[in-house]
Amino acid sequence: MKPKNIFYTFLFLNLLFSTWAYSQKYNSVDSIVLKYPKHFETPKQLADQIQKDFASEYDKSRAIFTWMALNISYDVKTFLNPKPIKSITFKTQLEKDLKLQEIKNRTIKEVFKKQLAICSGYSLLFNHLATLVGLKSDVIVGMAKITSNDIGRKKPIINHSWNSVMIDGIWRLIDVTWGAGYIANKQNLWFKEFNPLYFDTAPQIFFTKHLPSSGVWLNQSIDESVFLKAPLLFDEYIDENYEILEPTTGIIEAIDKQKIIFKIKNLSRYENLSYTNKYDVSTQINSITDENNILVFDIIYHKKDGRNMTLYVNGRAIATFKIILKSEIKNPKSKIKNPLSISFLITLTISSFKMG
Repeated sequence: MKPKNIFYTFLFLNLLFSTWAYSQKYNSVDSIVLKYPKHFETPKQLADQIQKDFASEYDKSRAIFTWMALNISYDVKTFLNPKPIKSITFKTQLEKDLKLQEIKNRTIKEVFKKQLAICSGYSLLFNHLATLVGLKSDVIVGMAKITSNDIGRKKPIINHSWNSVMIDGIWRLIDVTWGAGYIANKQNLWFKEFNPLYFDTAPQIFFTKHLPSSGVWLNQSIDESVFLKAPLLFDEYIDENYEILEPTTGIIEAIDKQKIIFKIKNLSRYENLSYTNKYDVSTQINSITDENNILVFDIIYHKKDGRNMTLYVNGRAIATFKIILKSEIKNPKSKIKNPLSISFLITLTISSFKMG
C-alpha cells in the first residue's frame, strides 16, 4: 500500500474510533447540554434552560448530571485541607432547620459561582437543580470505598455524599462527583473526565462502592460486613461487566510463596492480564485456563510484595485485594495497625467531605 493510502486509511480508522468512542460516552441529551454556556448567572437560569429543552424526568436528570459533570471541577484544595467543623447554636428545632438550610443555600450559591466543589457541594447543587425542574431528589451520605485502606475496615466511615432522584416513579442512584472526574496518583491530582457510569447506576453495582449511613436502600438492608470485606473495584471492572467468583472476599489470607487462585467471569483469555505489588512493579499473568467463560489463573504471593495486590486488564486496574499473613492471624498482636483507618463522623451541612 502506498504511504499516502496508508495515511488516509489510518486517518479514517482514527476518525471512526473517535466517533464510536464519542457515541459511547455521550447520549442525545448530552449532545444538547454540551452546547450550553459554561456559566449561568443563577441556578434558576440553568433550570429554565433544561425545562425548555427537555420534557421527560429522565432527560432533565441527565441534563443536570451532564452540565454539572462537565462544568463543576473538583476542589482538591479543600479535599486535602478540609475546613474545620462549624458548630451552630439553636433553641428550637425550627431554628436549627433554618440555620442548616442557610448553610446549604450558601454552599449551593458558592459552588455554582466558583464552579468548584467537593462531594457535599456536588450533591447539594444537584438536589437544588432537580427541585427547580420539578423532580424529587435526596442527598445521601455514607461511605465510599476509594482506597485499599477501605478493604476490611471494622466499621464504616462517613466520607462521601451522592444523590437519589425519582424518575418515572423509581428512585435512581447518581454520583455527580464521580461523574466529573477522579483523583489519582500520589500527588492527588484531579483528572477531569466525564463519566456517565455514575448516572442511573444499577443498585447492585452502585453499592459495591457506596454504603449509605442508614445501611438501607428502598427498605432493603445492605450487608455492611460484605461491603467492608469486598475488594476495591475500579470503573473498568464495572464497565466491562466482570465478575470475580474467587477469592470470595477482598481479604486474602496467605503465607509466603502461596498460590492464590482467581476465577473471573466475562474476561477473555486473550486480554493482557497482570498484577502489581506495593512497589507498583507489574508482573504478567500467563498461566490462564478458560472454563465456560470463566478465566482461572493463579498468582504466587511473596511476602516482600506487600499487603495489597491489584489486578490489571490491558493496563487498567480492575480490583485491589488486601493480603493478610496467616502468621498474623494466629498471633493478633503482630498485626500492623493501619494509621490511616480513622473513623470520623461529619455532618453534611456543616462540614467538608473527603472522597475519591
